[in-house]
Amino acid sequence: MALYDPAGLATAGKFPVHILSTLASLDLSAVTVAELTAGTQVDTALTSFKSTSDQSTRDRKMLSDTVAEQIGGQITRSLDMGTIAAMDPQNADELKTLLVEGATLYIVARPGLGTGVAPAAAQKCWIWKATVGTIDPAEITTDDGSEFGWNVTWTKVTRNLDAVISA
Repeated sequence: MALYDPAGLATAGKFPVHILSTLASLDLSAVTVAELTAGTQVDTALTSFKSTSDQSTRDRKMLSDTVAEQIGGQITRSLDMGTIAAMDPQNADELKTLLVEGATLYIVARPGLGTGVAPAAAQKCWIWKATVGTIDPAEITTDDGSEFGWNVTWTKVTRNLDAVISA
């Protein structure tokens, strides 16, 4: 029997997250080093990163059944990056040019690697394909009035949690 004991990984810590405007792999199974390098690495601008799934179910019970059976239905995936820190609104912001409502983008996370680790062939990664639903300026308060950010909602989310980086 194999022992699954991820000792020392109680917290994942920081890991590289990239936003790409294009990806050649239609099934989200791979990303190239060139695609990652051409994208925008955003992990130092994220306050959080969360991906969730929800599946609807329905009960099926025939007259002859003594126990109802639950049948799985549609799966809905979501992606939440919290507030994305922004550049000074008076300066050019390459991330803001990507974050356009209706744009389909690719989010690539390289878990288990530090933020300073360069993309390399054979590294494992997670890939999401998502459409920018809405983008709004984050709340600005007197506590942090000099910090700007974006709140982005993502729609049409699909993913592959078993992708790899290719050369």
